[in-house]
Amino acid sequence: MIDLRQLRQFVAVAEELHFRRAAERLHMAQPPLSTAIRRLEEEVGAPLLVRSSRQVALTAAGAVLLEEARRVLATLETSIARTRLAASGRVGTLDLTFLSNCAVLPAVLRAYRSACPEVDLRLFEASTADQVDRLVDGTADVGLLRPPGTAAPELAFERVLRQKLRLALPADHPLAGADTVALEDMAEADWVATPRDKGVGFHDGVLDICRRAGFTPRIVQRARQMHTVKALVASGIGVAFVPENGLEQVPPGVLLKPVTVAGSEDGLAVDLLMAWNPRRESPARDRFLAVVRALRGRAVPDSSGWGERASNVRMTSS
Repeated sequence: MIDLRQLRQFVAVAEELHFRRAAERLHMAQPPLSTAIRRLEEEVGAPLLVRSSRQVALTAAGAVLLEEARRVLATLETSIARTRLAASGRVGTLDLTFLSNCAVLPAVLRAYRSACPEVDLRLFEASTADQVDRLVDGTADVGLLRPPGTAAPELAFERVLRQKLRLALPADHPLAGADTVALEDMAEADWVATPRDKGVGFHDGVLDICRRAGFTPRIVQRARQMHTVKALVASGIGVAFVPENGLEQVPPGVLLKPVTVAGSEDGLAVDLLMAWNPRRESPARDRFLAVVRALRGRAVPDSSGWGERASNVRMTSS
């Protein structure tokens, strides 16, 4: 059997065409090098070198082996280098799920692509509930979502951002001119909300806030995506709670107002989390978590988007 050491020894001799110089290059003695080349010729079944007292030359078979040996060794070096990159999370595949109105996504993608340009990043827009399912069954590596509101013991969660909640009003609403809206004044309003089965935490959190104001919201329409919720508000269907997101333009016909309960804004915020399954090994995911943590450490607390613009990053989703 021919091993990689024999190939390296043969390449040194074939390139130097001198056994002593090749031995010095390999940091070994000349006699065992000569023995190794003879054994290699026996394995191949053909002479590889023409030896004389004055020179060493390659045979036709030796020239072919030199070309092939170089290719094999180069491929091995490339494979080892990529293996090391994979172990460090710099190559491979990362399946990332995210909410449709994810405020930090552009900044996160920009930073991650800069740190790990060779990772095949696959993006999937999904609700919180769908993200949890993907993370549990292994079809996603990491997600950017709201608190799920249901038990998910298999997953780890870490807060990325805390966003203030704003009240979305139609532009022609009687309170459109108010600087701040008291939630108690919305007791008789029609409301637009997201489906509970797609995000229990956010849905129930909104209900709890309304109950603190002394009423249960009359939900007349539900929409899966936050941009659809805003479109329904613009159409005059109702009012809605939405997370403040500095990256998104407010659609025409919608006003976002600060809101208070009993005169205070305390507790009127929602978390954006990153979630992953720690039982699954993924160096690319671990590198992603490190990138997000580094960004969060440089961010202004409670900011919406860390100063990045959505147009800075091209995205595809499915």
